[in-house]
This record gives sequence, structure tokens and C-alpha cells, in this order.
Amino acid sequence: MSDVVYEIIILFGCVALAGGAVVFWKNPLHKRSALLLSFSGAYLLGLCLSHLLPGIFGSELWRPGLWIVGGFFIQILLEFLSKGVEHGHYHGPDGGHDHHGHDHSHDHGVLQGQSKLPWAIMGGICMHAFFEGMPFGADGHQHSLLWGIVIHKVPVAFVLAGMFLSSGFSTKKAMILLLIFAIMSPLGTLAYVGISATGWVDDLKLMAHAANALLVGILLHVSTTILFEASDGHRFNRAKFITIVIGITLAFFT
Repeated sequence: MSDVVYEIIILFGCVALAGGAVVFWKNPLHKRSALLLSFSGAYLLGLCLSHLLPGIFGSELWRPGLWIVGGFFIQILLEFLSKGVEHGHYHGPDGGHDHHGHDHSHDHGVLQGQSKLPWAIMGGICMHAFFEGMPFGADGHQHSLLWGIVIHKVPVAFVLAGMFLSSGFSTKKAMILLLIFAIMSPLGTLAYVGISATGWVDDLKLMAHAANALLVGILLHVSTTILFEASDGHRFNRAKFITIVIGITLAFFT
């Protein structure tokens, strides 16, 4: 099995299984995912600092910092649509934060008790997932990035599934929406492979570095937001602090 097929299966399966567990068990697992979310943010930040950034700035990519800033601003724009679901939170229509441990059935505001599809949120989170999947179509990337994305996507799938349930969606509709979200990262991977195969790009290595730089900008925004939001009321939490230290340390040694 080629690496691309292997990665597509993992990217799709982690969302489908995590979100499906919430939908079918009617179990709000997102309420228990705070430490996993903190770990994912720390791991992604450590991965960017220790592995991805040195590779990008050591390449021949023109103005790598601009590509990273571009990814950062792409994520800012996507969050206007997604309301923060991609970093494991849902920001209600009034912009308020959804903190871990709160009842999401009350935090979803206008979505509560409605079966109307939040198109903007779905569009934002799907575009985010699409960009996340693109670098996996390139040769020679580090598998630690794959597992970092997987660890990040599991709590996101929990939150998205919990949002669908609290919005009154049927099990069938919730699963269809989750599968749409699950397929977006593999579609990003396949889009990258397709562009590479057309011959439009002369230097595939530079294309890979550009895709990585955009992703780093996205991940820096997401990971720092997760870590800033990891502590309710900015109070010190020993368990989350230890989790963050472990996540960053593992990223440096993987």
C-alpha cells in the first residue's frame, strides 16, 4: 500500500470513527477531550518549531515568511465561517467562547433545537481540513506531521458531532455531514497529487515547501489559539500544563 493511500485512510478514518462514536453513542465526548486538545495544540506547535519551520526556511522557497503569514491569514478568514470548531471550540453567534466542560446544548445559541444546516461553519471547517490534507500528497514529508494532524482532528470531530446532535440533527444527517468533513483532507491530498501530475509545476520540491509553509501558518494560528484557550479564566491548571509540556517535548523527539 502506497504512503498516500495509507495517509488518506488514516485522515478519513480518524474523523469518521471519532465523530461516529459521538453520534451513535449520543455521548458528548468533547466534554472529556480537553487534555487531548491541549496535547494536540502543544504537539503541533512543537512540530512547527522543531521540524517544519527549519525545513521551510532552509529551502529555496521565495520569501517563506510570506507564505507562512499567508497561511495564518487564511486561517483567520476561515474562522469567520467556522466559529472556532477547528481548534476544538464552538464560538456562538454572539462571539462568546465555548469553554470545555460546559454543556454544549446551551452554548450553540441559534443552533439549539434546530435542524437547519450551519452552511458557513461546514464550509469553513471543510476548507480548513482541505488545506491540512494537501502536504500529504508530496513525497518525503515526515510522518510525525500525519499523527499531529490526526491527534488534532479527533477532538475537532468530537465537537462537530456534538454540535450536530445538539442542533437536533438525525443520526443519518449527522453522519453524512461528518463523512463530508472526513473526506476533505483526503481530497486535499488528492488535489495536490493531481496538480503534481499535470506538469504545471516545474519544481515539485518548491511546491511541497510552499504547501508546508501555508500549513505551518494555519497550524501556528490553530495551536496557539488552543493553548491560549486551554485554561479557563487564565487560571493555572497543573494537568494541562504537564500535558502541554509532554506534547511539545514529544514533538521535538519524533
